[in-house]
Amino acid sequence: VRAAGGDPASARRYYAEAISEGRDIGAEREQGLAALGMGYAEMELGDVTTARRLAQIAIDLLERSEAPADEVMSARTLRGDEKEVS
Repeated sequence: VRAAGGDPASARRYYAEAISEGRDIGAEREQGLAALGMGYAEMELGDVTTARRLAQIAIDLLERSEAPADEVMSARTLRGDEKEVS
């Protein structure tokens, strides 16, 4: 809600709490979704490197938990593709 409301900095705190709680109860899909949300918040704040790292974490967690394909695809979209710089 915070991210949608235009407050990505505040949203990061809530996503971090969700990741921690998900870890405590072993809910990998929820951790993955929270990492994805945090990644989008970081992207909105301009931290592309952190956003891409969080996207990869989300992919790993979502794939392990056999999450729906659209959730995994959303994480892959956030991560993007690396292009060689010459």
